[in-house]
Amino acid sequence: MGIIKWLLLAAVTVWAAILSIPDNKIHVVFCDVGQGDAILVSRRTDQLLIDGGPSRKVLDCLSAHMPFYDRRIEAVVLTHRNSDHSNGLKYVAERYNTLQFEPALRQGQILKVGEIKYQVLWPDEKILGANTIGAENDEGIVGRISFGNFDVLLTADAASANYENPGSDIEIIKVPHHGSKYGLDPKWWAKLKPDIAVISVGKNNYGHPTPELLNSLRDLEIKIMRTDKDGDIEIVSDGKHFEVK
Repeated sequence: MGIIKWLLLAAVTVWAAILSIPDNKIHVVFCDVGQGDAILVSRRTDQLLIDGGPSRKVLDCLSAHMPFYDRRIEAVVLTHRNSDHSNGLKYVAERYNTLQFEPALRQGQILKVGEIKYQVLWPDEKILGANTIGAENDEGIVGRISFGNFDVLLTADAASANYENPGSDIEIIKVPHHGSKYGLDPKWWAKLKPDIAVISVGKNNYGHPTPELLNSLRDLEIKIMRTDKDGDIEIVSDGKHFEVK
Protein backbone atom coordinates (compact mmCIF):
# COMPACT_ATOMS: atom_id res chain seq x y z
CA MET A 1 0.00 0.00 0.00
CA GLY A 2 2.87 2.36 0.77
CA ILE A 3 4.33 1.89 -2.71
CA ILE A 4 0.93 2.52 -4.33
CA LYS A 5 0.47 5.74 -2.39
CA TRP A 6 3.97 6.85 -3.35
CA LEU A 7 3.28 6.11 -7.02
CA LEU A 8 -0.02 8.00 -6.89
CA LEU A 9 1.68 10.99 -5.26
CA ALA A 10 4.43 10.93 -7.90
CA ALA A 11 1.84 10.77 -10.69
CA VAL A 12 -0.10 13.70 -9.24
CA THR A 13 3.09 15.75 -8.93
CA VAL A 14 4.09 15.02 -12.51
CA TRP A 15 0.66 15.97 -13.87
CA ALA A 16 0.59 19.13 -11.77
CA ALA A 17 3.91 20.14 -13.28
CA ILE A 18 2.70 19.38 -16.80
CA LEU A 19 -0.54 21.32 -16.34
CA SER A 20 1.35 24.35 -14.99
CA ILE A 21 3.76 24.61 -17.94
CA PRO A 22 3.35 28.19 -19.19
CA ASP A 23 2.20 28.94 -22.74
CA ASN A 24 3.78 31.38 -25.20
CA LYS A 25 1.28 34.15 -24.53
CA ILE A 26 1.71 37.22 -22.35
CA HIS A 27 -0.34 37.27 -19.14
CA VAL A 28 -1.09 40.56 -17.39
CA VAL A 29 -2.61 40.10 -13.94
CA PHE A 30 -3.98 43.02 -11.96
CA CYS A 31 -3.78 41.52 -8.49
CA ASP A 32 -6.55 41.96 -5.96
CA VAL A 33 -4.45 43.38 -3.12
CA GLY A 34 -7.04 45.70 -1.60
CA GLN A 35 -6.43 49.45 -1.76
CA GLY A 36 -3.17 49.39 -3.68
CA ASP A 37 -1.40 48.29 -6.84
CA ALA A 38 0.36 45.08 -7.85
CA ILE A 39 0.58 43.94 -11.47
CA LEU A 40 2.20 40.70 -12.56
CA VAL A 41 3.29 40.47 -16.20
CA SER A 42 4.53 37.09 -17.33
CA ARG A 43 5.43 35.07 -20.39
CA ARG A 44 6.52 31.49 -19.96
CA THR A 45 8.79 31.54 -16.89
CA ASP A 46 9.73 35.22 -17.20
CA GLN A 47 8.00 37.55 -14.76
CA LEU A 48 7.88 41.31 -14.27
CA LEU A 49 6.19 42.50 -11.08
CA ILE A 50 5.13 46.12 -10.91
CA ASP A 51 4.47 47.17 -7.30
CA GLY A 52 3.54 44.89 -4.44
CA GLY A 53 0.41 46.30 -2.85
CA PRO A 54 0.00 47.19 0.84
CA SER A 55 0.35 43.76 2.47
CA ARG A 56 1.29 40.11 2.06
CA LYS A 57 -1.88 39.59 0.02
CA VAL A 58 0.27 39.93 -3.11
CA LEU A 59 1.64 36.46 -2.35
CA ASP A 60 -1.81 34.94 -2.94
CA CYS A 61 -1.82 36.45 -6.42
CA LEU A 62 1.70 35.28 -7.25
CA SER A 63 0.96 31.76 -6.01
CA ALA A 64 -2.17 31.60 -8.14
CA HIS A 65 -0.58 32.89 -11.35
CA MET A 66 3.00 31.56 -11.29
CA PRO A 67 4.05 27.93 -11.69
CA PHE A 68 4.34 26.34 -8.26
CA TYR A 69 7.95 25.38 -8.90
CA ASP A 70 9.03 28.90 -9.97
CA ARG A 71 10.54 30.90 -7.13
CA ARG A 72 12.27 33.51 -9.26
CA ILE A 73 11.00 36.89 -10.46
CA GLU A 74 13.18 38.38 -13.16
CA ALA A 75 12.41 42.04 -12.45
CA VAL A 76 10.47 44.16 -9.96
CA VAL A 77 9.53 47.78 -10.61
CA LEU A 78 8.48 50.02 -7.71
CA THR A 79 6.55 52.93 -9.21
CA HIS A 80 6.78 54.99 -6.02
CA ARG A 81 7.28 54.44 -2.31
CA ASN A 82 3.75 54.95 -0.98
CA SER A 83 2.85 52.05 1.28
CA ASP A 84 -0.06 50.85 -0.86
CA HIS A 85 2.46 50.12 -3.63
CA SER A 86 5.57 49.16 -1.67
CA ASN A 87 4.76 47.31 1.57
CA GLY A 88 4.00 43.97 -0.05
CA LEU A 89 7.40 43.80 -1.71
CA LYS A 90 9.12 42.82 1.53
CA TYR A 91 7.01 39.66 1.60
CA VAL A 92 7.81 39.01 -2.05
CA ALA A 93 11.52 39.27 -1.24
CA GLU A 94 11.14 36.67 1.53
CA ARG A 95 9.57 34.07 -0.76
CA TYR A 96 11.03 34.82 -4.21
CA ASN A 97 14.47 35.45 -5.61
CA THR A 98 14.35 38.81 -7.40
CA LEU A 99 17.02 39.20 -10.06
CA GLN A 100 16.51 42.91 -10.78
CA PHE A 101 14.93 45.68 -8.70
CA GLU A 102 14.08 49.00 -10.37
CA PRO A 103 12.80 51.81 -8.10
CA ALA A 104 14.05 54.74 -10.17
CA LEU A 105 13.28 54.26 -13.86
CA ARG A 106 12.95 57.45 -15.87
CA GLN A 107 11.28 58.64 -19.05
CA GLY A 108 12.78 57.06 -22.15
CA GLN A 109 14.20 53.97 -20.47
CA ILE A 110 13.16 50.52 -21.67
CA LEU A 111 13.16 47.45 -19.45
CA LYS A 112 13.10 44.10 -21.25
CA VAL A 113 12.25 40.84 -19.54
CA GLY A 114 12.48 38.11 -22.13
CA GLU A 115 9.92 39.09 -24.78
CA ILE A 116 8.18 41.53 -22.40
CA LYS A 117 8.92 45.18 -23.15
CA TYR A 118 8.23 47.89 -20.56
CA GLN A 119 8.76 51.42 -21.90
CA VAL A 120 8.90 54.20 -19.31
CA LEU A 121 6.83 57.25 -20.26
CA TRP A 122 7.05 59.20 -17.00
CA PRO A 123 8.52 60.80 -14.86
CA ASP A 124 10.63 63.43 -16.51
CA GLU A 125 13.81 64.21 -14.57
CA LYS A 126 12.85 67.87 -14.21
CA ILE A 127 9.85 67.19 -11.96
CA LEU A 128 11.63 64.93 -9.48
CA GLY A 129 11.55 66.24 -5.94
CA ALA A 130 9.08 68.98 -6.80
CA ASN A 131 7.68 70.50 -3.63
CA THR A 132 3.99 70.19 -4.48
CA ILE A 133 0.97 68.52 -2.94
CA GLY A 134 0.77 64.98 -4.21
CA ALA A 135 4.27 65.15 -5.68
CA GLU A 136 5.00 61.55 -4.65
CA ASN A 137 2.05 60.43 -6.78
CA ASP A 138 3.00 62.51 -9.79
CA GLU A 139 6.56 61.18 -9.61
CA GLY A 140 5.21 57.65 -9.98
CA ILE A 141 6.58 55.57 -12.86
CA VAL A 142 4.21 55.27 -15.80
CA GLY A 143 5.02 52.57 -18.34
CA ARG A 144 3.67 50.89 -21.44
CA ILE A 145 3.80 47.11 -21.77
CA SER A 146 4.08 45.93 -25.38
CA PHE A 147 3.89 42.43 -26.82
CA GLY A 148 3.38 42.33 -30.55
CA ASN A 149 0.35 44.51 -31.27
CA PHE A 150 -0.96 44.24 -27.71
CA ASP A 151 -0.34 47.20 -25.39
CA VAL A 152 -1.13 47.97 -21.76
CA LEU A 153 -0.67 51.37 -20.11
CA LEU A 154 0.22 51.18 -16.41
CA THR A 155 -0.25 54.56 -14.79
CA ALA A 156 0.66 54.12 -11.11
CA ASP A 157 -0.85 57.10 -9.22
CA ALA A 158 0.33 59.79 -11.65
CA ALA A 159 -2.27 62.16 -13.09
CA SER A 160 -2.90 61.68 -16.80
CA ALA A 161 -1.96 65.31 -17.50
CA ASN A 162 1.69 64.29 -17.00
CA TYR A 163 1.72 61.85 -19.94
CA GLU A 164 -0.75 63.30 -22.40
CA ASN A 165 0.54 61.33 -25.40
CA PRO A 166 1.32 57.75 -24.35
CA GLY A 167 0.93 56.46 -27.90
CA SER A 168 -1.92 54.96 -29.89
CA ASP A 169 -3.69 51.60 -30.06
CA ILE A 170 -3.61 50.84 -26.34
CA GLU A 171 -6.01 48.03 -25.49
CA ILE A 172 -5.84 48.12 -21.68
CA ILE A 173 -5.32 51.07 -19.34
CA LYS A 174 -4.94 50.88 -15.59
CA VAL A 175 -6.93 53.83 -14.28
CA PRO A 176 -4.62 56.27 -12.44
CA HIS A 177 -4.71 56.45 -8.64
CA HIS A 178 -7.48 53.91 -8.02
CA GLY A 179 -10.06 55.96 -9.93
CA SER A 180 -9.55 59.26 -8.12
CA LYS A 181 -10.38 62.66 -9.61
CA TYR A 182 -6.78 62.93 -10.85
CA GLY A 183 -7.49 60.30 -13.48
CA LEU A 184 -10.60 62.06 -14.73
CA ASP A 185 -9.92 63.75 -18.06
CA PRO A 186 -12.71 62.89 -20.51
CA LYS A 187 -10.74 64.25 -23.48
CA TRP A 188 -7.76 62.05 -22.60
CA TRP A 189 -9.93 58.96 -22.33
CA ALA A 190 -11.80 59.83 -25.52
CA LYS A 191 -8.51 60.17 -27.40
CA LEU A 192 -7.11 56.82 -26.24
CA LYS A 193 -10.41 54.92 -25.83
CA PRO A 194 -9.03 51.57 -24.67
CA ASP A 195 -11.11 48.41 -24.76
CA ILE A 196 -10.82 47.96 -20.99
CA ALA A 197 -10.12 50.31 -18.07
CA VAL A 198 -8.91 48.44 -14.99
CA ILE A 199 -9.34 50.00 -11.56
CA SER A 200 -7.14 48.59 -8.80
CA VAL A 201 -9.05 49.45 -5.65
CA GLY A 202 -10.05 48.02 -2.28
CA LYS A 203 -13.32 48.00 -0.42
CA ASN A 204 -11.98 50.60 2.03
CA ASN A 205 -11.35 52.97 -0.84
CA TYR A 206 -11.60 56.62 0.27
CA GLY A 207 -14.33 57.31 -2.28
CA HIS A 208 -12.46 55.59 -5.13
CA PRO A 209 -13.43 55.28 -7.90
CA THR A 210 -15.32 58.55 -8.22
CA PRO A 211 -18.80 58.48 -9.79
CA GLU A 212 -17.66 61.14 -12.26
CA LEU A 213 -14.87 58.89 -13.56
CA LEU A 214 -17.15 55.86 -13.85
CA ASN A 215 -19.79 57.84 -15.70
CA SER A 216 -17.19 59.25 -18.08
CA LEU A 217 -15.90 55.78 -18.93
CA ARG A 218 -19.42 54.45 -19.41
CA ASP A 219 -20.31 57.36 -21.70
CA LEU A 220 -17.34 56.38 -23.87
CA GLU A 221 -18.45 52.72 -23.79
CA ILE A 222 -15.16 51.61 -22.24
CA LYS A 223 -15.48 48.36 -20.32
CA ILE A 224 -14.72 48.81 -16.61
CA MET A 225 -13.14 46.10 -14.48
CA ARG A 226 -12.40 46.47 -10.77
CA THR A 227 -10.32 44.33 -8.45
CA ASP A 228 -12.70 44.99 -5.53
CA LYS A 229 -15.53 43.41 -7.54
CA ASP A 230 -13.76 41.07 -9.98
CA GLY A 231 -10.81 39.86 -7.85
CA ASP A 232 -7.60 39.15 -9.76
CA ILE A 233 -8.04 40.34 -13.34
CA GLU A 234 -6.01 38.30 -15.84
CA ILE A 235 -5.70 39.40 -19.46
CA VAL A 236 -3.97 37.08 -21.93
CA SER A 237 -2.67 37.93 -25.40
CA ASP A 238 -0.81 36.21 -28.22
CA GLY A 239 0.35 39.60 -29.50
CA LYS A 240 -2.57 39.91 -31.91
CA HIS A 241 -5.71 39.24 -29.89
CA PHE A 242 -6.48 39.29 -26.19
CA GLU A 243 -9.02 37.84 -23.82
CA VAL A 244 -9.98 38.20 -20.18
CA LYS A 245 -9.31 34.83 -18.61
